Amino acid sequence: MSHHTHHHDHDHESVSLEQRLQMLLPHWHSHNQEHIVQLQQWQQQAVALELLELSESLEQAVFNMQCAGNHLQQALAVLSNTSTDAL
Repeated sequence: MSHHTHHHDHDHESVSLEQRLQMLLPHWHSHNQEHIVQLQQWQQQAVALELLELSESLEQAVFNMQCAGNHLQQALAVLSNTSTDAL
C-alpha cells in the first residue's frame, strides 16, 4: 500500500477547509493555465507536421482544461461568497 506523505511547516488541522481552498484554488488555476499554454504549443507543432488526429485530440484536451479552469474559478467565487456570507 502506497501512502502520499509530505512535509510542511504548518498543521493541516489548524487551517479550515475554506482557508486551504482559498490558497489552493488559485494555485490550481494558475498551474492549469500553464499546462494549457504548453498543450497549445504542442498542438501547433502537430498541425505543422500535419498530424491532424493528434492535433484534434490536443485541441480537445485544451478545451477540456479551459473548462476545468472555469470550474476552478467558479469554485473560488462560491467559496468567496460563502466566506462573505459568514461575516
